[in-house]
Amino acid sequence: MTHASLEQFFMWATIVGVGVMVLGAPAWMLMRGVAHRIHGRIFGVSPEVVDIVCYAYLALMKVMVTILLLVPWIALMLTRPAT
Repeated sequence: MTHASLEQFFMWATIVGVGVMVLGAPAWMLMRGVAHRIHGRIFGVSPEVVDIVCYAYLALMKVMVTILLLVPWIALMLTRPAT
């Protein structure tokens, strides 16, 4: 794999990851009541637990996208070979 192809991979992976985060937060706000009902019926958990789990998911997603996708992409851009 070349440096340029790795850079392209991490660029697109970062774009997709950020897109999932950008769509995930509003989707959660719009579908919160539905999620409470579904998870309450299936797993028997309270709405407060569902809120905490979803908040933790969104926070973990931010950290993972940043550490696993954005930082390697920036590092590859900074170490781009001279042409």
